Amino acid sequence: MEKTCRQCQQAFTITTSDQDFYTRMAVSTPTLCPNCRQQRRLAWRNERSLYPGTCQLCKKKTISLYSPDKPFTIYCQDCWQSDRWDPMSFGRDYKPGQSFFEQIRELQLVVPRMAITIRNCENSDYAPWAVDGKNLYLSTGGFQNENCLYGMFPTYSKDCIDFIMPYQCELCYEVIECSDCYHCLFTQRCASCRDCYFSYNLHGCHDCVGCVNLRNKQYCWFNEQLTEQEYKCRLEAIQWTSTAIADYRAQLAQFKLTQPHVASEQIQCEASTGDLMKSCNQTDYGFDVYDQEQTAYMFDVRETKDSRDIYTGGVQCELTYECHSILQTQNSMGLNVCWDGNYNLFYCDHCFTSHDLFGCIGLRKQKFCILNKQYSEADYQQLTRQIITTMQAAGEWGEFYPITLSPFAYNETVAQEYFPRSETTVKTNGWQWHVPDPADYKPAQGDLLVCRDCRKNYRLVASELKYYKQFGVPQPELCPQCRHLARMQLRNPRQLWPRTCMKCRTTVATTYQPDRPEMIYCTSCFQKEVY
Repeated sequence: MEKTCRQCQQAFTITTSDQDFYTRMAVSTPTLCPNCRQQRRLAWRNERSLYPGTCQLCKKKTISLYSPDKPFTIYCQDCWQSDRWDPMSFGRDYKPGQSFFEQIRELQLVVPRMAITIRNCENSDYAPWAVDGKNLYLSTGGFQNENCLYGMFPTYSKDCIDFIMPYQCELCYEVIECSDCYHCLFTQRCASCRDCYFSYNLHGCHDCVGCVNLRNKQYCWFNEQLTEQEYKCRLEAIQWTSTAIADYRAQLAQFKLTQPHVASEQIQCEASTGDLMKSCNQTDYGFDVYDQEQTAYMFDVRETKDSRDIYTGGVQCELTYECHSILQTQNSMGLNVCWDGNYNLFYCDHCFTSHDLFGCIGLRKQKFCILNKQYSEADYQQLTRQIITTMQAAGEWGEFYPITLSPFAYNETVAQEYFPRSETTVKTNGWQWHVPDPADYKPAQGDLLVCRDCRKNYRLVASELKYYKQFGVPQPELCPQCRHLARMQLRNPRQLWPRTCMKCRTTVATTYQPDRPEMIYCTSCFQKEVY
């Protein structure tokens, strides 16, 4: 089935498997294309805009995802998770004549929100969405990391700085999508490597500079095999100044164009499309996902079955649709940050270990509630049927929350990274826009630095200075946000285009746009080339 997106006016396809899923979820086909649906979810995700705040319950200072001008009641994590307040006290009756999304917004404005979401972490107050970490600073998300600074979604990593998605990495700097690497600098999509620099897509290599697509090699310089002594002489000659680093990165970018690129990086996948996928079966449009079965339009998700349109989370999730940040959740839709064994939740926000909730915010270990009000099971079932019928008539049922209801300004969220929009466009759409504080743009003085690109002030913390000295690299001239955006520019977009393998002429789905200059090979031809 072909449809036209009501937001961007682009055509998109509803596949047979999509239609089967929507039927089982009892929802209509989506009105937005996959990209616009993802944009809508990302507009509810603030990962990098942090503000000083005060818990409005214990009055202690805290770090908050919410700027001081936001209209919400903010509690620190300890207070929010305590028994010192009761989210059920904000319960209200359903109003049949009013939009259900409007009623959720009214509830959102009175139920206290958690200042920042960090779980079981030590000395990591500035690490939103981190779990089981220690000594993290401006490191977003991830699981069981230690001494990591300035990056996103690390896993089982230690002593890393300036990164995107390192997995089991240690002593790495400016790495992107690397796994099992040690002491690697300025590398991307490398696995099981050590002491590699300015390199791309190396596996099982060590002591390499400027290399691409090598397997189990050592002492190579831009894919040229050297002796150990020749390699060490060249390495010692590197000055490691900002100018020299920029020059080597530019050389790598040019050298990559002379080497083939695989259309889609998949490991142990069957009948799947997307990129950076592992152990996926019948997964369409999946990006940075693993252990998926019969899913589609999934981003940064693991261990999920029979689901569609999820951003971050997973782990024992099944029959879920249009959600942001879910864990251990089944048969649910329209969720924002709902974790720990939920089922039968619909349009809920920050609810945990609950079942049979509809339009609730901040509940823990509850059941049969609508808009935070308790009902008997029979009354709950009867009223939810009425609400669903009304939402269907209004075109709300099956849609994620509108961006207009997001608790964050558009330019505070991940949506601005993947779908950048101007202030004028954002305001024209009726979305929020955060105006920067002029106090953050002062002249450099003492340890107060000025970003070379955006001119915003930033400081270097003691722990990062130690790593710059250890790595032998100069201090950065860009603020953490501009460094992050520069790394994001090195990643491929999370979209797919049809292209032709330049070796066998097979049609492939790839994240490389048709007008890009890279040589694109199908998986079979690429493996024959590099192995």
